[in-house]
Amino acid sequence: MPELPEVRTVVAILNNEVIGKKIKNVEIIYERIVQNDLNFFKDELKDQSIIKVEALGKFIIFHLTNNLILISHLRMEGKYSLLNKDEKNPPHSCVIFYFYDNTKLVYHDTRKFGIMELKTTYNYLTSKPLSNLGPEPFKIDENNIENIYKKITKNKPIKELLMDQSIICGIGNIYADEILFKAKINPLTKGKDISFEKFKEIVSISKSTLTKAINLGGSTIKSYHPKDGIDGKFQNELVCYGHYGKPCPNCGTLFHKIFLNGRGTTFCPNCQINYELKKAVGITGIIGSGKSECLEIFNELGFKTLSCDKIIKNLYENNDELKQKINKLFFYKALDKNKNKLNYSIMRQFISQDEILHENLENLVFPFVEDVLINEIKNSNYTLIIEVPLLFKAHLQYLFKKIIYVESNKETILERLKLRGSKNPLADYELYLKNNNFKISDNVIILKNNSDLNSLKEQIIKISKDL
Repeated sequence: MPELPEVRTVVAILNNEVIGKKIKNVEIIYERIVQNDLNFFKDELKDQSIIKVEALGKFIIFHLTNNLILISHLRMEGKYSLLNKDEKNPPHSCVIFYFYDNTKLVYHDTRKFGIMELKTTYNYLTSKPLSNLGPEPFKIDENNIENIYKKITKNKPIKELLMDQSIICGIGNIYADEILFKAKINPLTKGKDISFEKFKEIVSISKSTLTKAINLGGSTIKSYHPKDGIDGKFQNELVCYGHYGKPCPNCGTLFHKIFLNGRGTTFCPNCQINYELKKAVGITGIIGSGKSECLEIFNELGFKTLSCDKIIKNLYENNDELKQKINKLFFYKALDKNKNKLNYSIMRQFISQDEILHENLENLVFPFVEDVLINEIKNSNYTLIIEVPLLFKAHLQYLFKKIIYVESNKETILERLKLRGSKNPLADYELYLKNNNFKISDNVIILKNNSDLNSLKEQIIKISKDL
């Protein structure tokens, strides 16, 4: 922070406040902000007037008399405040420009990462730092888009490339997350895997997103404000950035957060598919449909198989973090602290009486299961066949190149539940049917399991030939 929209907002404020003001003298409190010799900086600016202020990407450019250019970068938290000469300076003031009209422009910066450098109109665009900048998204058109596209076709994640100011300037962490979400591109997708048509879409989305953000005064996030007492409003429009753990508005999958090149990166794994990860096959269906039988047949055929039921059991027994969270969810009554074991009978008693608690337990467990599955899939050189009973409810379909949905008629399922010893087969059936969340799509294979084991095996052998 701030990024292009926030810088444009600051520039608009400065143009309204400081145009025509003549500098009487400059006070440098924090010397590292200024990139020039300090005496040169102060002497050259004395008696110069501000003609106009412009933005280029994340840079603020002051045009002054005598062909002088002051380049400023706010970095994380830099701010400008116009005050009367006798007003108290804000905390963390770094550089103060005193004007002849008894006002002053104070640059203050909590982290003190910002920079200022004095140039001239003759060299400011042809020397660093501005000479290294690529064009703003608004300056990308049919005349230069192919050259920009060549620069992103690298073996680096597309988010990292979008934030590379030497390729495109002005996009930072916030807007990169928003742009990639709207484009339905996983942030880890390599630039070399982005088609030219998809890149044109990225550019178009960048322009529309940044335009809307500029019109709303940018985003006020955490401690950033374009000016004291003034907030941007685009943070209310953010769909992806900062929404880790919340449901995606498109599909309901919880937003994930990873760290990419040290920057927090939020994305929807279901809308923004990582195709390098999508290589397993999932088996799902309601209770009593025969999912476990299918998994066993795949295992007999030589496939490597995993059961989410076994994964959950292992997590319940061995993952201390999950056990503590479950214990808290169950009012600190689910964990035998002496043995560090979960009391399943107490848990069943609670959830049988509280449907919301049952759902909260599932939502608590899903991310832990998801992490295990991601790790298993990433590290497997083979096609994994994974039984995931609540695959669609957990929004895990993004992990699977194919999903086998095992389907049985009601009578068959009720009979199987009776044989398992269910006390109320119909209630169990209706509960699992309610939580099924099944969604048909191109990668879903319907497997009918209403007959004998041989018929099921024949179907699976046929399906396995295409996996």
